[in-house]
Amino acid sequence: MSENHPIQAPTNGELEELTQLRVRPIQRAFHRATIVREAQEILDCYDFLLSLNQYILYPEYLDLVINLLRQRWIIFLDVLSELRAEEEHNQDMIELWED
Repeated sequence: MSENHPIQAPTNGELEELTQLRVRPIQRAFHRATIVREAQEILDCYDFLLSLNQYILYPEYLDLVINLLRQRWIIFLDVLSELRAEEEHNQDMIELWED
């Protein structure tokens, strides 16, 4: 006759980890949508600035603002890279739980 063995239940920490694995994709989607919206605003602003001529905005100021927009764009790319790395990590964790 077979012996009865208790089924091991996940610990509170493991349950929290599973919850986070479900919640993080939602958070990442929100962050991506925010970045896309702000990136579009940067592109719109950049197009507007390029349409200005030197009589409306001095070239030095135009260059300054364009450089600020470029810096913001670089930050967006860094954040997207971090989101991608987090997504890969989460996928690895999900695969561990599925095994």
